[in-house]
Amino acid sequence: MQLGNTMQELWDAEVMLVELQSRTRGGWARQISQYRLGMKESAVKLQSVLRGFLIRSQYTARQSEWKSQKEGIVLLQSLVRAWKTREAVQSIQIRARKEEHGLKSFQAAIRGALQRKNVKTQTQQAYATEDTTKSIQAAARGYLQRLSYGKECSQLQSQRQSITKLQGFTRAMLLRQNISQTKLELDRHQSSITQLQSLTRSKQQRLKLCRANDQLDKHQTSIVRVQSLARGNLLRQKLAALSRTLNDCEKTGSQLQAFGRGYLTRNINNAIKKDLDAAEANIIDCQSVVRGWAIRQLPTWPPKCL
Repeated sequence: MQLGNTMQELWDAEVMLVELQSRTRGGWARQISQYRLGMKESAVKLQSVLRGFLIRSQYTARQSEWKSQKEGIVLLQSLVRAWKTREAVQSIQIRARKEEHGLKSFQAAIRGALQRKNVKTQTQQAYATEDTTKSIQAAARGYLQRLSYGKECSQLQSQRQSITKLQGFTRAMLLRQNISQTKLELDRHQSSITQLQSLTRSKQQRLKLCRANDQLDKHQTSIVRVQSLARGNLLRQKLAALSRTLNDCEKTGSQLQAFGRGYLTRNINNAIKKDLDAAEANIIDCQSVVRGWAIRQLPTWPPKCL
């Protein structure tokens, strides 16, 4: 009867153990989610730094390429201008020859000869001063390029806030895309993650229970001895007090004996209840170990998917 009552009390305390297990599982799940969020944030920051470095390196490479091809571009521009000038002179000469007659044609021929002579002299002078002309043209082009670069820099400085906002918007959009992708991946692998978490929790719980059982087994003999000595001392004191009262009240012995027997029985029951209350945590741990062992003995454990 006492064993049945004791087992009933232990089974009534099963809800507390289940609640403790659920709280531990929740704590582990929160820690894992916070760790993954921290890793995602650090990965996003690293990606943004790498993108900025790549853009800056591409910009510097383009500038160096333009500077290296500057002389060829200047030469091509001078050749195009000379070709356009020659084409214009030839077209003018052709029109003049077609439209003028007689003296006009003679005058035109003389003028053309003089003009050709002037052009020839100018070309000779141009060939003679080609190096200085190129240096002057290069200086002028460099001055114009510096002016345009300064204007572009001033425009960029004036629009710095809008560019910064645009960069922030793009980074936020990329971050949201990465977060959505990670959420989708987590949703896909949610079942496997849940199973892995449950396995880790059960393993940790089993390890804790085994450690607690080992500690109890080490100190079990000393605890039993102390309990037995305390019970014996209390019982001897109670028996001595009862014997004294019985000697003083011998006439009412039968009644006192009945009262004494009831008192002893109640004390024994109270002592048993106290012992059970003191060993309640150990009994619960023992029950959880037995239940875990019984679950592990099932044929479907562990799952095949893991």
